[in-house]
Amino acid sequence: MARRITGLRCRDETGKVILNISDRICRYLGEGSTGFEEGYVTNDAFLENVDVWVLPKSVYLQYVNLSKRNLDWPEFRVSGNRLEWHWHFTDASVAAKEAIDFYYGVY
Repeated sequence: MARRITGLRCRDETGKVILNISDRICRYLGEGSTGFEEGYVTNDAFLENVDVWVLPKSVYLQYVNLSKRNLDWPEFRVSGNRLEWHWHFTDASVAAKEAIDFYYGVY
């Protein structure tokens, strides 16, 4: 029986493997939306010894700040059983926030 290859394996231009997560199962946990405010979603799966992934589904610009040159994406991090997000700029006159509808999970 042939062995099926699963997961993700990335190689550099010489063919050397630089990323290999094919030995772990990826688990989809749900969907969320950052809106334009800091926030979080909770899931006890974050308490396990796992890595978290976030995949943008849709991106929205903050309309009132479209004239700004800087765009500020939310940064995600795990704290306990929470997947939290915040923006780098707190002053709305500096950057336009980008809100994201997203999928998230663990691997």
